Amino acid sequence: MKGLHTIRFLASSQSPSPRQPASHHKFIVSTAQERWLLVAAMLLGATLRFYRLAALPPGDSYDPAFYGIDALHILQGAWPIYLDNNFGREVLFSYLVAGLYAFLGAGTFGIHLAAAFVGMVTIPATYLAGKRLFAPANTITARYTPLLASWLMALSYWHLNWSRFGVRAVLVPLFAALVVASLWRCQQKPGIGSCAKAGFWLGLSFYTYQAALALPLLVLVWLVYLYFRGKRPFSPKYAAVILITALLVFAPLGYYAWQHPGLYGFRTSQVLVTKTATSTREQVTAVLQQAQQAIRMFTSEGHPDPLVSLPKRPSLNLILSIFFVLGVGTAVYRIRQSPYLFLLLWLVIMLLPAIFAGQGSAAKRGIGTLPTVMLLTSCGLLLPLHILSHRSRRRLAAGWVGVISLVLLITGIITYRDYFLIWAQNPDLPVLFQEHEVKVGQLIGQLPRSETVMLSPFDPAHPSIQLHSQLHPNIRPYNGYFCLLYPQQLPATYVIAPGRGEDSLDTLNKTFPQGTITAALPHPNRPYPYYIAYRVPAGATPQLAPARPSDINWNNEIRLFGFDLDKTEVMPGDELAITFYYQALSDTIPNYTAYVHLLGEPMPETDNLIWAQRDSEPCHGWTKTVLWREGDMLVDRIKLAIAANTPPGSYQLTTGFYTWPDIVGVPIVTTTGETAVSPAALLTEITVTAP
Repeated sequence: MKGLHTIRFLASSQSPSPRQPASHHKFIVSTAQERWLLVAAMLLGATLRFYRLAALPPGDSYDPAFYGIDALHILQGAWPIYLDNNFGREVLFSYLVAGLYAFLGAGTFGIHLAAAFVGMVTIPATYLAGKRLFAPANTITARYTPLLASWLMALSYWHLNWSRFGVRAVLVPLFAALVVASLWRCQQKPGIGSCAKAGFWLGLSFYTYQAALALPLLVLVWLVYLYFRGKRPFSPKYAAVILITALLVFAPLGYYAWQHPGLYGFRTSQVLVTKTATSTREQVTAVLQQAQQAIRMFTSEGHPDPLVSLPKRPSLNLILSIFFVLGVGTAVYRIRQSPYLFLLLWLVIMLLPAIFAGQGSAAKRGIGTLPTVMLLTSCGLLLPLHILSHRSRRRLAAGWVGVISLVLLITGIITYRDYFLIWAQNPDLPVLFQEHEVKVGQLIGQLPRSETVMLSPFDPAHPSIQLHSQLHPNIRPYNGYFCLLYPQQLPATYVIAPGRGEDSLDTLNKTFPQGTITAALPHPNRPYPYYIAYRVPAGATPQLAPARPSDINWNNEIRLFGFDLDKTEVMPGDELAITFYYQALSDTIPNYTAYVHLLGEPMPETDNLIWAQRDSEPCHGWTKTVLWREGDMLVDRIKLAIAANTPPGSYQLTTGFYTWPDIVGVPIVTTTGETAVSPAALLTEITVTAP
């Protein structure tokens, strides 16, 4: 019949022996029907991957936001081969995000959309890999495994999760499928073009994610097998075409790696489970333990982090787990047949990143196994149908087709429930996906780029703030729980994420009465808003009046023009609250550590004069001196703990700065311009009284 495939249900690719005739029943599916079923799988997969994508996940999270930042740099004219931020990253996914940003604009949605698009394309790529693996399709397993695997991929919770999360790891199953499909095309119909295509996809996979580094090993092992197998050997000429093409595509990245040996591969070496082991035995033990965890992630126990999945949920549901194990057993039984041997090699080799790398989700490290897991699970699902059809059990075979349909239906329901009804309702998701930082960044992105933005208490370098502020060039950090920074350059907008103890707004109202609140966004579930924006106009002068004026100059870089003390008499075990009023005298101040010491008579045991001390970078490290600009004023609040064993008496309260880690004191410049021998400045006398 024209346009139809007729598939005899045979136990193997061999013709049946006269003693064991083939079934008289035929299973006929038209090419058009198969294509429509594939299209249906793609539409279903697209629906799951794009449904509510603008709202779920509810933000960037730390890693996805970096791809948005990369994309902004690319759109500004950068052409990176490798990304050196965030521990070093491959670049292909960032280029995809940049392409979407060119049409949609920057933001969270473009990152997740890029991942969802890659996830959707992986569905037909898995089908194609299966078709090439099992060609010619002369058994029921070979005929229907590719199509069933595409449906399982479309419905897979494991793949759905990473298709929406927004990280480059989602590229690995796509490229694994493309490399396998092109490799087997080259094997079955050797030619320069088909083999070069396999090399192209293999070389390009180096630009995806570290887990793809296992793909060259898979290809090399298979080429060696083809060369030494007993039947028609694979020509070394075509193997050379694959490898040379791959090397040519890899060459730019290889040159970068040669120029930056300490950066390229840094993340890979950082997460190795053997990194902290001190002996061979410990290394072997660490690898075996990680291997157990990697294997368990398929069927019994996933990663506990709610950011990347339902905590502890395995990658496969219970039903698929059973048929995956059955499929692996089937492949082991048929290991002499090339497709099954290759599926097992694919599973083992692409699982190696999850076995040797810790500090992360095994489902992410081992994501390159996803297509072969779906193909093996399909083999397990089709095995009973194969057996029943071969034995001419037509009704039972038809019933098993219904079972397969029911498995797909239940899998789809479980995936939808677990992702959209359970994981999506986790009340911690907004925090996990940096919703607060996203909203703060969006506000900053609306402010003039020439205007100074004072941000508390978030770090301006946070990728979500950088992304949504459109890389605003004038964001300066401080922390309103400990300090307040008054910039010389005005106008300025203070963007405050308030909380209990964050006193910026009250202080600003007193210090800059000319300022006004220009924006505020209430939080639906908390007593404090997401943010408050307080704008200080040009020409405003901070009204600062320290209770104890002073004039201490460190190296013509920092001036202390006053300080406040809550008391001058303390008891052992008390805390002394001190507020410092600094002014920057230079734009090029090194990174200094500030100290406050309480000096008294030498301690009997050590002869140490310091009875209490507080050493830290200004504002608890939030506003480092290297970030100060000439004319800035910083009000810094600290607390000095008085030890319980401090004897009563008179003590000297001193302060100063030093460099770290060499601990060289910053000298004081006197009013006559001379440099003081001692860098410590005496503030006042403190009396410690008896309890």
